[in-house]
Amino acid sequence: MTVDPAFKAAVDSGTGDHVGFVHLDLKSYMRWTLDLSKAMQDPSGTPGVGMSEALLGIFPDWAAGRLRFEGDALVLDGVAPHVAAMPGPTENRRSTIAQHLPPTTIALFEANDYGKTLLDALDLYRSEPSLAPYLTQLDQAIGLVGGAPGAVGWIGDTGFVVNRTGTGVEGGIVIVPTDAEAGRRFMTTLRSLVVLGGGQAGVTVRDEEHAGATITVIDVGDASQLLGLFSGVATPAPIDAAGRVELAYVVTDSIAVIGSSPAFVKHILDTQAEPSLASDDRFEAILKRVGESGTSLGFVDLASIRELVEGLALAELPAGMKATYEKEYRPFLAPFDLIVTTTVLGDGIDTSRMLITVK
Repeated sequence: MTVDPAFKAAVDSGTGDHVGFVHLDLKSYMRWTLDLSKAMQDPSGTPGVGMSEALLGIFPDWAAGRLRFEGDALVLDGVAPHVAAMPGPTENRRSTIAQHLPPTTIALFEANDYGKTLLDALDLYRSEPSLAPYLTQLDQAIGLVGGAPGAVGWIGDTGFVVNRTGTGVEGGIVIVPTDAEAGRRFMTTLRSLVVLGGGQAGVTVRDEEHAGATITVIDVGDASQLLGLFSGVATPAPIDAAGRVELAYVVTDSIAVIGSSPAFVKHILDTQAEPSLASDDRFEAILKRVGESGTSLGFVDLASIRELVEGLALAELPAGMKATYEKEYRPFLAPFDLIVTTTVLGDGIDTSRMLITVK
């Protein structure tokens, strides 16, 4: 196997010691999947949802990974040949989202040029005949907002965010728009559709001014009534039975936010470069270890999530179960601190890195 060119390239792409190594002949595996989908074709001749040669072409010939220990971290390094046909970002750069997030952020999943990636993926999927009916339905659904370019063409770097607020969490999507005016047009059209279609269902829309920006709030209704819609399904009672379910969004010249609440949107608007997640010491330190520039970034604060879950759950547990957790489980969970991942475009070889750190 060592004489196989793909395997040799995978071995030669990394340096240093490791405790584990894996190599996957990815193109052969995906071709097997393609052949299997053809074999499962409907007797009438109508193909199922499968994979065409065009879709097969977006996968690299091979992929490899190395596992090793590096100080206080477990490190997984991945490598694969660059594939120009793969939809996705074409430029490495530092996070443009972290500077807009409060330092209490506990999870961030960021991708460069997310709107362009979605458009490129749609163009590629149009070459797959089995997907044509689904794409036709999608085109009809988004036709009112200018089609796919109108819906997502204005979206630049994008982060999916979870923020800690005392004993609770909030979250949403934070976008650096490539065309803020196009983003406003899309959101205005979406607002009009909600107003027209949601009135009979009790959905209301209002605006709030904050930090020089107009936040649009969509009130979906009473939380207890919404939970009651799930007839026959056991659902927990809401924390506040009289609470409202609200979504909110804002588009400014520099940022767009779609949040789980008006409070989340306000927290993003209020965040300055310092203090922010980007200026947080732990975030800065871990970012230097995985690489400060890339096409994607993942960050999860395991320690904060554990503390949050413990604060919410332990008080509700019976004494015996709480004691068992404290003795049998917490000692093994408490050391875990952070997870961070990055993907970097290279000169012929793309790389990824994941670190899991302990305290």
